[in-house]
Amino acid sequence: MAKQMSKKAKVLMYLQTYGSITPKDAYELFQSMRLGALIHDLRHKEPYYNIESKLEGKSNHARYTLKPGVYPDYE
Repeated sequence: MAKQMSKKAKVLMYLQTYGSITPKDAYELFQSMRLGALIHDLRHKEPYYNIESKLEGKSNHARYTLKPGVYPDYE
């Protein structure tokens, strides 16, 4: 039996493949309504991924973008 990937692993793979993700993408692809919590874990637990967040659109939804290097709080 194959082991399923966690939502955090799926989000990381998506970021590594496509570069950025929005909460709408996460909900449609992974049925995750807690993208912010997953991004927090990726930033603050080893290996401390450098993920930048920007607000966009009229409703100020976040877009999370994977950047090279380590999250600045841990350099």
